Amino acid sequence: MVRLIGKFGFLNNFLPYYYVDGAVLETTPRKMAELLVEGKILYAPIPSIFYIKNKKILRSYKFCISSDGEVMSVAVFSKDGKLGKKVAVTSESMTSLEMFKIILRELKIGCKIFEVKMKAEEALKEFDSVLLIGDEALEAFLKYKVAMDIGQAWKDLTGLPAVFGISASLKSVDAREIDRKILESTKKAYENFEEVVKKASNLSGFPESLLAKYFKLLNFELGVKEEKGLKVLEELCTRTV
Repeated sequence: MVRLIGKFGFLNNFLPYYYVDGAVLETTPRKMAELLVEGKILYAPIPSIFYIKNKKILRSYKFCISSDGEVMSVAVFSKDGKLGKKVAVTSESMTSLEMFKIILRELKIGCKIFEVKMKAEEALKEFDSVLLIGDEALEAFLKYKVAMDIGQAWKDLTGLPAVFGISASLKSVDAREIDRKILESTKKAYENFEEVVKKASNLSGFPESLLAKYFKLLNFELGVKEEKGLKVLEELCTRTV
């Protein structure tokens, strides 16, 4: 059965989807992109870098996942707050990895990146730091020091928001009505912010104070600044080293 709506299985989609009714498929950003291209879902947020590389077959919409500075859930963590020479990267990372590579290149920071499939605790036994995304990053936020917040580093580098995910469908699909409903749900969720934070805390186990800060750092609508940030990402990721 075709599911109409896709959803990242992270807390960064909890608030915007809070009042969304209907069939929703929840999975990782990488898997979501695959399902969208295969036509198994009609509309979903997908990694921005995947959208950039597949624009010929995809249509984008206004719902997005971005931050205009600190984001918390896309960051490099270490025990001492330093990047070090060896950085492990979660296998789920797509856009964040590309942004990290760009930041390292543009700032001429010398360190090696290793893509791994292991938890933060295991990674930090073998590597100096680890790039994490989503809820795993929020967990690390409570245990380790932030060596680089990718949202903040991107803002410092470009002066623009970091757009980590963008909603999309195949070009043959018109999902504007779905997009509108998600943006309406997002608006309503912010209007009932305390209720949403409390529910998210009860389900996830994260402190309400942390989630309240986190949700306020996120932006879910593609505006002029976000469009510029997405364009700069496209320009920088295609620039030859």
